[in-house]
Amino acid sequence: MTARNKNTRRQDDQPYSLGSYTIGWVFSGYFFYRDEDECKFIFNEIHPKLPTNPRDTTKYSFGRIGQHNVVVAHIPNSTNRGAASYAAANMSLTFFNVSLILLVGTAGGVPKQSLKPLEQDVVCGDVVVSYYGKWKECGFVIPYLERGNDKQYQIKDMNYSPSPETIKALENWKDRIAMGRTKITRYLPKAKEINPDWYHPPWPERDILYQVDSDQCVERAIRTSHDPVVHYGAIGAGDTAMTDGYGRDQLRDMYGVLAFDTQTRELLRGFNMVVIKGISHYCDGRPENMNLGPWGSLTATAAAKDFLNFVSVITPGPPQHQLCKWVNESECETSWLEPYRVPALVYCLSWVGPPVTWYHVPVDAEGRDVIRSQCLPFLGGWGLQMQRERSKLSADDILNTYPRVWRLLGRKLFYEG
Repeated sequence: MTARNKNTRRQDDQPYSLGSYTIGWVFSGYFFYRDEDECKFIFNEIHPKLPTNPRDTTKYSFGRIGQHNVVVAHIPNSTNRGAASYAAANMSLTFFNVSLILLVGTAGGVPKQSLKPLEQDVVCGDVVVSYYGKWKECGFVIPYLERGNDKQYQIKDMNYSPSPETIKALENWKDRIAMGRTKITRYLPKAKEINPDWYHPPWPERDILYQVDSDQCVERAIRTSHDPVVHYGAIGAGDTAMTDGYGRDQLRDMYGVLAFDTQTRELLRGFNMVVIKGISHYCDGRPENMNLGPWGSLTATAAAKDFLNFVSVITPGPPQHQLCKWVNESECETSWLEPYRVPALVYCLSWVGPPVTWYHVPVDAEGRDVIRSQCLPFLGGWGLQMQRERSKLSADDILNTYPRVWRLLGRKLFYEG
């Protein structure tokens, strides 16, 4: 009898579908030597590949982490800005039961005040999570623009914070880490077993921090351990990479930014997301620390796996054919979808954008927007009530309160439009 790989699910087991996955993971990291090895490090159990729509060109892997079925979108680190958010939009349309998306990868770190002990400072190999605390009211990801004439970085807007359930999980995870009861360091040695080339902790001679106004190195104490420290704060997301030490420190002091990257530039409002980044350099434009990217990828991945231990298990929704049936037919036969019917129409007729506007919206033979033409058969006797509801709900209300509905309608356009 042929031995079975314990990490791989048998083909004759109960099959998985696109609706079986409730956690999305968008990964933009440095170790892309072999996808099979990467999956062995990320997943506790690897699932067979699933066919996706040809319009969705994102490369996916499937598996289990803890008690969660997770789909991972692989985004090479060298891709253009916004690629991670684009993949998140694709994922939300293809895997309609995904309710939490993790954006995992590497970023440039922002050292804290020099008077802080090294254990509290941000160094290469540490992890930054896009989270202040449950009582903070500002955004966790801060999109910024390049400096204007006043030599100040311009903040574009503040994105929304995660859902209350996700914030609760983050708080529990944060408390467990504070007590020293984390599994992050347990996951890292597995990478050395899979591929020794990945396992290169940041030795002091490779982790160099320069002074902002000179080529002199900052003298710092040496940490007694290579175990990564998890920091919580804002992540700056810009059009271009942050390579300015002055601007780096300016946004740190003003908004508590602890890391910068370009992959989370266009985070979608209405999505429940957490950004977890491993630090690979210090945003000063110097190449000395760029070889620490693989280690930053490993620590971010290990931290994300540890965080999922605190996320409540999510029960998948109705089968895919029931959802498509509701979208295609004028009669709503699934009782739990009935309360969402009018808000869904309001959304489609109010020209509220994401994620449908990520794609080219087709038109019919008469040049009408398919979003509207698809909704016309639904109207019937709901027209008057729809007009009343439309006056009560704002665009943000619809996006935040009914994400599954507009995701389903966007999915229909994405697949069949």
